[in-house]
Amino acid sequence: LKKNQAVTKEVVFKNIPYGGFTISTIPDLVERSFVRIHENNAVWGSGYQVGLISGMLESTQEFVSPESVQLYWSNVYGKPGDFGRMVRMAGATWNQSWRCYNGYIGVLQPEQGKFDWSRTDLQLKNARNNKIKPSFAMFTQSLLVKRSGQDMGMLVPPWLRQTDRYGHPEGKTYGNWQQFKIVVPPPQVIADHVKALLQRYPNQYANIQLFGEFNGYMTPAMISEYAAAILPLVKKYSPESQFIAYTPTGDFQGNVGLCYQQLMKIGAGKYTQAYSFHPYDSPMDDSPNPAQKSIRAIKKSFRDAGMNMPLWNTEVYYLHKTWDYNYEAAAITRRFAIDMGEGVRASSPLTDKPLFDNHKTPLCDFNNTLMEPNAKFAAYNAAGHFFNGAVPVATLENNSVLGYTF
Repeated sequence: LKKNQAVTKEVVFKNIPYGGFTISTIPDLVERSFVRIHENNAVWGSGYQVGLISGMLESTQEFVSPESVQLYWSNVYGKPGDFGRMVRMAGATWNQSWRCYNGYIGVLQPEQGKFDWSRTDLQLKNARNNKIKPSFAMFTQSLLVKRSGQDMGMLVPPWLRQTDRYGHPEGKTYGNWQQFKIVVPPPQVIADHVKALLQRYPNQYANIQLFGEFNGYMTPAMISEYAAAILPLVKKYSPESQFIAYTPTGDFQGNVGLCYQQLMKIGAGKYTQAYSFHPYDSPMDDSPNPAQKSIRAIKKSFRDAGMNMPLWNTEVYYLHKTWDYNYEAAAITRRFAIDMGEGVRASSPLTDKPLFDNHKTPLCDFNNTLMEPNAKFAAYNAAGHFFNGAVPVATLENNSVLGYTF
């Protein structure tokens, strides 16, 4: 090609059009790829399940100001409803409610006893429309007043700050992350919040997750008090949902295995119906501690304590050492294969963001331009097609080779 030229070729295999590609000498116009996907018909059920962190299953943007959090619809995934459809086509049978402010106490309950259910209504509506089982995750960031000296503003409203049981409405550090200050409401305040959620949405969530990544913010004794207050509510008002009280993270030098050992030591295992983890001490490729060994260590701590409950992987953003999304698509299927092969109940390791690209403007964000499925989307789609409902049968390890039969 000469300077500032481009040529597009169609790709056809067995008389089926698979899209095409563009090769260009035009600056900033990169090769354009197209993805042909399976019609994924799997629905939430038994066996291993593939999920996706995808907020309210709608193309939305949040505008946060000191006064409020406002919700705007965005057209980066097409018309309203298209985004939930694409999440379903990615192979997910369940969705994680992160990547929106759905899990912030102060957003759902801006005034004590007064609730704004617009985001939860939207998530559940879109989940029903796309045959996806949603989960509800309440963030520890709901209690985060200061991070590295910066005030977190209205996300922790005054009424919640004033309930601090130790008299520190300005926040205090209790966990391993020294730059993070939280308020600590009495367990009953958190229980009342969860009770209102469950009474409005009984049996509609696959799970209710309490204070993800708590080990960075608070002690095992603190989280176990909240867990003890909430478990009876889930059993009473939403018995078809699993209560996940503990989701430690390996991020920022966290140690998932050690945290679970501490929880088991104080007898906190009885206050949950399942366990979860964010495997940043073993994210995936190049990890000094391979993912499969990390999962086995976690499960061993449960067995040693006489606890045999489901284990969920509910987040991992990067699949190698570096903090970005620039990994090969095959890393996604390896992550799913290891989780499934090691007996993890369900995995939602990624947000929707890396599964879509704007091909005309590389490295752009979601603000103003259409996003399209990419090779990572295709990997997710294939993994969901083959892994949903799978049950591990055998493990093969031979030197550097790791394989599973399912």
